[in-house]
Amino acid sequence: MQTHDGSTKKGWPLNRLVVIQPDMFQSRAFRDLSKTALHVLMRFLQKQTWPEGNGRKKKKLKNVVYRNEDLVFIGREAKWLGIKDSSFRRAIKELVEHGFITIVHQGGAYGPQNDYSRYRLVDTWKLWNTTSFTHPKKQPCAYTGSFDKHNQERKKAKKYQSKMTVEPQSKMTAESRDT
Repeated sequence: MQTHDGSTKKGWPLNRLVVIQPDMFQSRAFRDLSKTALHVLMRFLQKQTWPEGNGRKKKKLKNVVYRNEDLVFIGREAKWLGIKDSSFRRAIKELVEHGFITIVHQGGAYGPQNDYSRYRLVDTWKLWNTTSFTHPKKQPCAYTGSFDKHNQERKKAKKYQSKMTVEPQSKMTAESRDT
């Protein structure tokens, strides 16, 4: 049984063919990737789908055409594959910077639930490390500023409390002794 995020009750198994184009496999961009980025890229390649009746089993693999659809790859799935959160974020950044994927929609942890980032495979890796390659940067997560308002309110409340509390007098003054 699949859930809304593509997982099953036992995790995220995918029994699909992973196709690596020969020019991708032999590229400098591919060879420059870290082990974790390669692992994540293989998972992205495994997630791509083919139109029905494509006949990919009958044709040579270099003629395979897949649907270039948005792909979801969430942190829980990476954790299920044995990839730590920080390593997963670095791998995504590396894949974007090397031109293997692009971020179609940046999800967020503080927005609506189930707002996952969506990615798309791209082939700008072919131009990586050349003068015609534009260096894409992974944009930081969308910042809503909601914590700023919360922190300002807390700061005001704390300042107000400190004004309201009266410090106890430790010494009696001469005037108070005389009365």
